[in-house]
Amino acid sequence: SVIVASGPSGVLRRWSSVDGADLGSIEPHAGLVASIALDPARETLLVGGATLALFELSGDTPGHSVDPFPAEIAALVPPGGAVGSSISTDGDMVALLTGGEVWVWDRTATTDAARQVPAAATGVPVGATLSPDGSLLVVPYLDYGLGTTEIVVFDAATISVIDRLAS
Repeated sequence: SVIVASGPSGVLRRWSSVDGADLGSIEPHAGLVASIALDPARETLLVGGATLALFELSGDTPGHSVDPFPAEIAALVPPGGAVGSSISTDGDMVALLTGGEVWVWDRTATTDAARQVPAAATGVPVGATLSPDGSLLVVPYLDYGLGTTEIVVFDAATISVIDRLAS
């Protein structure tokens, strides 16, 4: 098991959650790291910030960069970068909030791998969280004017709404 943390330098430090051993650092990009998501198996690390990056944490070369983000997602990353991200247990599905838009990326797909999630409620999306198996996507929408939140649950494969929770 791995524990990952970041500071203002943008460098990610890794430690063993078993014995606290220092597992070294990763320098994903220049600038602040805005979000970190680690798949539950702790094998793939998703880093959002000035750019987006995925890192393999297991295998022969832990900490090496893998799978650049699809161009349609990477092109959307504004100054300040991706602010919310989530990754499935197997590392195959990635969800992120960047530039006020929610995207889902199926890393196993050969076509239409990256899909934008259409707005499904009033307000702005403030997060994007996948279920551990990657089948569901949960997006909270905050309407600042009304002071209300609506949580929308999507089928991650079809990007169709399957439930709504309002507050």
